[in-house]
Amino acid sequence: SALQDKPGFTEDIMKKNRVRFFLKEFFKDRDCVTLVRPIVDEKKLQNLSKQPADTLRPEFRQQVDALRHTVMHRAQTKIINGKPLNGRMLLNLAREYCQAFSNGTAPVINSAWDTVVTVECQNALAKALSTYTDSMAA
Repeated sequence: SALQDKPGFTEDIMKKNRVRFFLKEFFKDRDCVTLVRPIVDEKKLQNLSKQPADTLRPEFRQQVDALRHTVMHRAQTKIINGKPLNGRMLLNLAREYCQAFSNGTAPVINSAWDTVVTVECQNALAKALSTYTDSMAA
């Protein structure tokens, strides 16, 4: 399995094994799927985000649809401090976790949550200011 520790004690191996440990520890209920390459042309693959969906391989689109179905039916609402997370909050939390894993450190849940709350407050403030500005202009 990709999450089994690799033998050795070099700095690189130890760092990767630490990331494996965190992934196993923080995501105990997990699943893994493989997907075919979304597009055969290497140049287009390098700019995948700019490719129209209909240019992606049909097998890839079918596999993504199956994955989406699995996620939508198995995923439970993530709750932190008694508050359910919306999509944007979950995305920001995932970014914080990924950044910690990339740095070879354990995510600090309270720190990550503080970041999520800060971003949500900034978004709410921007929306409130926009609504206020719009109402003053009317």
